[in-house]
Amino acid sequence: MSFLLICIGAVIFILDSFETYINGSKLNSFVDLCTLANVSLIMMAEYSYGYYLHAKAPWGQSDIPLDWLQKEIQGEQ
Repeated sequence: MSFLLICIGAVIFILDSFETYINGSKLNSFVDLCTLANVSLIMMAEYSYGYYLHAKAPWGQSDIPLDWLQKEIQGEQ
């Protein structure tokens, strides 16, 4: 039974690693989203340990019209 559980866990780990390799990290996508939205947040990994993400828009302003935002995003591509 334990061998079966180890095999299932290994298959899940391999599939998740392959999906991360193809599509990129979900955490990195979330950090990019928070940066574009100019949202600062604290992510707690444990009870007294975590990460602080200070989002700062690359164009220097936090409140801009949507057409400017679209132009800035296209400019970064």
